[in-house]
Amino acid sequence: MRIAISIPNRKRGPRPERTQPLTWEEFLDKPILRSHTKYFGRLFRMDRTNFDYLATLLHDREKATTRRGKHGGQIGATRVCDLKAELAMTLRYLAGGAIIDQCVIWNVTLPTLYRILKRTLEALHAVLPPFELREALSERETSTARLDTISAGFGARSAGLLPGVIGAIDGLLVPIKRPGTVNERCFYCRKGFYAMNVQAIADVHGCILHASVGLTPGAVHDSFAWSQDPLSKNLREGPIADWLKLHKRYLIGDDAYPASHTLVVPWPGKYALDSPELAFNERHSSARISVECAFGMLCRKWLFLKRPFELGLKRSTYSAGFQVAVVVAMKLHNLAIKKGSALSADVLDKDVSGEMEEGAKERPRRPDYRSRPQPVDPDMAHLSSPNPRLAR
Repeated sequence: MRIAISIPNRKRGPRPERTQPLTWEEFLDKPILRSHTKYFGRLFRMDRTNFDYLATLLHDREKATTRRGKHGGQIGATRVCDLKAELAMTLRYLAGGAIIDQCVIWNVTLPTLYRILKRTLEALHAVLPPFELREALSERETSTARLDTISAGFGARSAGLLPGVIGAIDGLLVPIKRPGTVNERCFYCRKGFYAMNVQAIADVHGCILHASVGLTPGAVHDSFAWSQDPLSKNLREGPIADWLKLHKRYLIGDDAYPASHTLVVPWPGKYALDSPELAFNERHSSARISVECAFGMLCRKWLFLKRPFELGLKRSTYSAGFQVAVVVAMKLHNLAIKKGSALSADVLDKDVSGEMEEGAKERPRRPDYRSRPQPVDPDMAHLSSPNPRLAR
């Protein structure tokens, strides 16, 4: 037996008018940008020269990777906005701009903006130069000029006491949104928010020489996070470690890391004012502070590192867009230092600092894991601890 159900034919309302995205020329034609040239640097954290340089790199890559059909047509999805407009959206996001504000400014929908950010970040990751330390260590037998330059800078900073330093290492906690997984307490760091532990090595000028991003959650200790980096294993044993021992080259770090032939840490404990251990620790600290300064410049310029990450943290690999975004920010940081276009303090203040302060006030309260049992993911059992107050 069949039952027919009639549905009344309702008249749909008028279809919303589809707006065209704002072009780069229309954006530059805004009166506020024409009358205040300093606003360009505050928006995108670089001058017009470096912006055009990045646009040229992206254009060359797009021209080389675009596939064409038999009749010359492009294969695949076409670009919604022009290249410079998409680059401007990405840089503004990295600088701390709100996602919904960019949708209104550029006349694009939220899903379209997310696709633009993903595509442009991956393109920047491909065209920007890679970190130098791994390449310098792989070419250690044929060319030692870069390692010698790094060591000379640290030697001058430490008054000749540390002549063989090839980098200063430290950890950076990058906030993320609450993961919502069974092992979320592994991401809750000692500073009171959910984070990922990023390990980075910097030279004396603040350039990032190597970075380990997206491998460990924020609750783990720096020593454990560094041990999960493949470069750490190469520095502990193997031909690279033997070469570093032979030529007396090493990294420097704080007392969170274990001391070894290739990683020098300060003397533990307290010493008298005239003791050689205290003098060594002072020189060691003056050289090691370069990585702290690098983190300060990086986080002040790219303010997305100071608020919970929102491009989607995939549980299967810890990070999909997270790793690309953080690495691209570090590469842009290196580009600004090498090209001598680091922005001054008056350009970086009072533009999106309010968003950073509000985000810090809205951090979630530390959950009481002692009140209820927490299931543990078998794949991350080695990161869990019965102690609710996990170490860094």
